[in-house]
Amino acid sequence: MVWTIISGLVVGILLGFVMQRTRFCLAGGFRDMYVQKSNKMFYALLIAITVQSIGLLILKNLNI
Repeated sequence: MVWTIISGLVVGILLGFVMQRTRFCLAGGFRDMYVQKSNKMFYALLIAITVQSIGLLILKNLNI
């Protein structure tokens, strides 16, 4: 139980740090998708969700 909380915090902090440093903005990404027809931020969101899902799967399989 403790390892689950610690690993969740570590992954969350790392993901938050990366998103902050790359100036990832969810609202701006969806706005750009409709206004400027730019899907870059939408694809970045999909990649972030995929990486997080794979990380969760690995942690669950390792019983952490």
